Amino acid sequence: MPTQQPPATGIPPRRKIVIVAVGPRGDVQPYCILGQALAARGHHVTIATEERLKPLVTTEFGLPFATIAGDVYGGLYDVEFQHRFRVARSLKCLEMLTDWNNRYDPDEVLASYVAALAGADIVVCGAALAIAQTYSIAEKYNLTWVPVFLGSCPIPTNEFPHWVLAGVPLGFLCSNHWSHSIVASKGWLQQRKRINQWRRRALGLSPITTPLGVVDLIQANDNITIFQASSLLLCGPKRQVPQDYPPNKVVYGGFLFPTTSSPPSLPTGSTTWSSPSDRGSIALQRFLKTKTLPVIYIGFGGMPTIEPLPLLQLALQVCHSANCHAVIVASWAKFMPPPCAALVQYHTNTICVEPSAPHPWLFPQMSCIIHHGGFSTTATALRSGEQACVPQIPCPVMMDQFHHANDMVSLGVAPAVVHKGYLTGSYVAKLVAQVLCNRRNVQTIAKDLGKVVTKESSDNPDKFCDWVLAAPPTFTPSKASAMAW
Repeated sequence: MPTQQPPATGIPPRRKIVIVAVGPRGDVQPYCILGQALAARGHHVTIATEERLKPLVTTEFGLPFATIAGDVYGGLYDVEFQHRFRVARSLKCLEMLTDWNNRYDPDEVLASYVAALAGADIVVCGAALAIAQTYSIAEKYNLTWVPVFLGSCPIPTNEFPHWVLAGVPLGFLCSNHWSHSIVASKGWLQQRKRINQWRRRALGLSPITTPLGVVDLIQANDNITIFQASSLLLCGPKRQVPQDYPPNKVVYGGFLFPTTSSPPSLPTGSTTWSSPSDRGSIALQRFLKTKTLPVIYIGFGGMPTIEPLPLLQLALQVCHSANCHAVIVASWAKFMPPPCAALVQYHTNTICVEPSAPHPWLFPQMSCIIHHGGFSTTATALRSGEQACVPQIPCPVMMDQFHHANDMVSLGVAPAVVHKGYLTGSYVAKLVAQVLCNRRNVQTIAKDLGKVVTKESSDNPDKFCDWVLAAPPTFTPSKASAMAW
């Protein structure tokens, strides 16, 4: 891949880097990890994301914050939308997200991108929904634009279909490549008019007229390498970079985990961990320490899956049927409804309910991880298998969660995908029992793939820092003249 070497003498220049990421917490946290690593090298790093995640950026990671107006996934935290999400099918969820975001002023949102990127030397784009905005601003001000993505790569390939159309019969005349192109073209079509008007009026740039929008420009620019902060285990059925990608155009580097993670064992001579933010609450530590039966994790990352009381009842049914205990992590635990609090109090020996818990510390202590299939949760669950042979039971709700869930089953670390209509105590208990008895060697496979993920992601913050800082200038005079074609 193209590289840019630091000066032969003297200290490398201090750069101003803005990392843009929007979406749920799990989609933004890896970029905070990257931001911390870049800041540790002396660079000025700002995380630009939505106001909802300001505490994550400033309090948990101690990084400067810039606001991106709007809230792409805000509907997940709205009571009315939560109810609709619980019963909606996947394609309907996409429509609902579009409806939700139509309530925001597009001019205000676009202006917030310009303000957030002001004065930057390097722009790291960490969200597919921010590609056109960040690319256009980088083009206007001749900034180095570096795409670092978590999930699927936007470049079309013939080796596997786009996850949005996976499982959909495409017909004899259609191809995997077409599935990627149609998703990209439809995504660009939805924003083309708005983006091009903004490029012309606010930035003084020519319109982008290519069928796939910025995706076409990325493919045509040899100075742009797409870095995937993801495992090759999630890169299609062959688990390798597609052969039809241009050489060095796409690099899979492994997941972005914190540089250190807390081990599951207590320090010598201690009875509790000293830092709840890193190692769970005192109550959770005590719960885990006293359990002799297997303990499973149940958590859906704020996704609108099931109401609090039915979720607790489901967990208790699973524990009774599968002969285990459970740690339930749900944000509503901070303000638990009285019926839920009473049920938890009555079953304190069976379940422990927490508003949050650090996955790197908790997951290796579990015997099974029941989760929503979010990218970061899936990644951490995969890595946990190395330490404790921890299989998964994914219960996807929307978007790429179904893709991740299917991948876990095809990899052999999960017995089945639990879709919305099948999220019942009896069915989940049946799957947990299969996991606990190591049906189809699911525990062994989890351990083997955990080793792969751990090796693949070793020292990744530093590795991604090197790639970001070595990225060549994105826009040369010759490329700038033909940028919009």
